Amino acid sequence: MSESKTESARGALLLTLAKAFFVVGGLAVQLGLPRLLRTPEAYGLYSSAAALLAIFTNTLTQACVQTTSKHASEGDPATSLRVSLGLAVAIGGTVSLALFALAEPIGTLVLHDPLVTPLFRVLAILPVAYAIYSTAIGHLNGQHAFGRQARLDASFTTVRTVGLLGGGALAIGALGAAIGFASASLVMACVGLMFVGFGRGGSAISRGAWITFFVAIAMHQLALNGLLQLDVEILKSRVASLAMESGALAVDAASRASTEAGLYRAAQSVAFVPYQLILAVTLVLFPTVARARSLGDEEGARRAVNGALRFATIALALTAAPIAGGGDAAIRVLLDARYAPGGDALAILALGQIAFTLFVVGSTAISGDGSPFVVALSAAIGLVVVVVVAVVGIDAAGVDGPVRVAAAIGAASGCVVALALVLALVVRRFGATASPWLTYLRAAIAGAAGFSVAHFAPHAGRIDSLLALVLGAIASLVVLAISRELGAADVALVRRLLRRA
Repeated sequence: MSESKTESARGALLLTLAKAFFVVGGLAVQLGLPRLLRTPEAYGLYSSAAALLAIFTNTLTQACVQTTSKHASEGDPATSLRVSLGLAVAIGGTVSLALFALAEPIGTLVLHDPLVTPLFRVLAILPVAYAIYSTAIGHLNGQHAFGRQARLDASFTTVRTVGLLGGGALAIGALGAAIGFASASLVMACVGLMFVGFGRGGSAISRGAWITFFVAIAMHQLALNGLLQLDVEILKSRVASLAMESGALAVDAASRASTEAGLYRAAQSVAFVPYQLILAVTLVLFPTVARARSLGDEEGARRAVNGALRFATIALALTAAPIAGGGDAAIRVLLDARYAPGGDALAILALGQIAFTLFVVGSTAISGDGSPFVVALSAAIGLVVVVVVAVVGIDAAGVDGPVRVAAAIGAASGCVVALALVLALVVRRFGATASPWLTYLRAAIAGAAGFSVAHFAPHAGRIDSLLALVLGAIASLVVLAISRELGAADVALVRRLLRRA
């Protein structure tokens, strides 16, 4: 029994390290690919295709992992794997075929850029490849084979990072990155099958129950990823359309839109950094709340939610607020000066990411409590706000106006609305004390200090820019300490975590 517990703990540690490695790999791609593609136009062209594909692949990944894991843990793993693989391939394959068939209409009619079409056709393989890979991950997770899951996860991160950056380094621009990404996804689909096999026939799980659970998770993830990614597509489409309406040739309008999308996506990539660093909170929160709910431990669930929201809020005040204040300074430090004009959007996007990150933490708590549909509805309402505000704002700005700022305002508005809805759900389900209201107030003051210092400090060059961000973070830290939001207990906790690391 003790050996089993030790092995489980070891597997959980390996899985945590694999997730941390995934975050590092994601940051390497986000910050390295813009450099390799060399121009905002090339990066914008790739991003306009990849961002839309990401909405579908991320949705399929989460839905397949959670659904397969659930059924692998509840029944015979081998027979459930056969059913899960069959349904995942059917769903993922359908999405892939649909995207391949719609590549030309999406490229020419929606995004007004025929250069997007070949990228879509190459990347259309992603949904079915990701469905296979994530089914393998879910199967291992459901069997508590965390060590093997960690190795497969680490392999995925390595292959994806090498594929994307290697493809981006080719002298064929955005198409090279797309080819590298598609190739990596196919490799990992095959590796996933090598890890778990194909299962076996027999008394299988109910396909109806599998699909019902899958749809519930997919609805949530589709709205969530739309909230996170759709603003790039809106910007690309509306700028191209406005440019053509002003008399520009279609090819020039597409080029202009790709440049704007590239600058915006670069800013968005920098704004994502705090969210990715805090993402590990959700990995701990979901099972903690779910277990507390199953045991009827209301106070334990409330403490877990409060602690997760408090940690995320403090971390965001120390990271996202200075990035928002620095704007182009953060882009100079993490990318390069070619993307610095995107700093106008970054100031808003980074603040919007504060709302989005807290929304994800809160929605994870609600989902762990067994209510994914209401979370999906909150994200869907936020997504509608993104679309309406971004489209109206970009059209009002005009092709020569601050279109990136307009798109960022739309994205941030949707995130704020979604956060307000999910916090109301948290309070309703777990009680008012589950949400750390005083922490929000103190973190807002600390964030304002960090924003102001980073904004007004000189940042003409890379060294000055780095210093501005560091000073902004220090200003936030000082205010948190003075307000006693951060105390001796927090310092002791950090020391313990560092010693364990």
